[in-house]
Amino acid sequence: NQCLIAKVQKRHQTGVNYMKAFLVFFMLATTAIVANVVARDATTGFGPMIQASQVTTFDYLYGRFTGAFAAVALCFASVSIGTLVGTVMPWVDRETLGAFRPGDYAFAYLVFGLPAVFLTSAIFFALATVTRSMMATYVGVVAFFIVYLTLTSSLDRPEFRTAMAWIEPFGLSAFGEVSRYWTPAERNTRLPDLSGVLLYNRLIW
Repeated sequence: NQCLIAKVQKRHQTGVNYMKAFLVFFMLATTAIVANVVARDATTGFGPMIQASQVTTFDYLYGRFTGAFAAVALCFASVSIGTLVGTVMPWVDRETLGAFRPGDYAFAYLVFGLPAVFLTSAIFFALATVTRSMMATYVGVVAFFIVYLTLTSSLDRPEFRTAMAWIEPFGLSAFGEVSRYWTPAERNTRLPDLSGVLLYNRLIW
């Protein structure tokens, strides 16, 4: 039954597919956490007090970023956990769900989610450090969001697939490229190998 196969395929790939939406919209939550630690210190005067001590600027910013990124990574992990828990709820149709494979969600989080969250955290933390303004940082988020959607939409053509697989920062184009010709059975039972364009994309970003 082709209809049933399509439903199973759609359900099973949730571990990677949900990243497409959450990675983009989670940038707002990322900014609220990583940018706020710098902007708040500048507003309250706590940052200059720390920098006036024996703590170097590098140590101060490194410590702030590390703590903020840990909080962001933990928050984003709740997305994967919530999606995973949702698949075992009693009201979910078991016939269209496919096998219970929690490793797929861990793979999606570690290979796609965590590197992307680190990238956006670093970008917006740096922007907040330079501007010391939450408003300016949120403007940067909107600009990043618009540029990302514009480029991915305008370059979503066969002649640009290879280039997008290399340069798209979240790795979703690379995943789409390596799994483009998988059969429904393969989509239901395998994960992409960390090799070739997918591996290089993850190493670059």
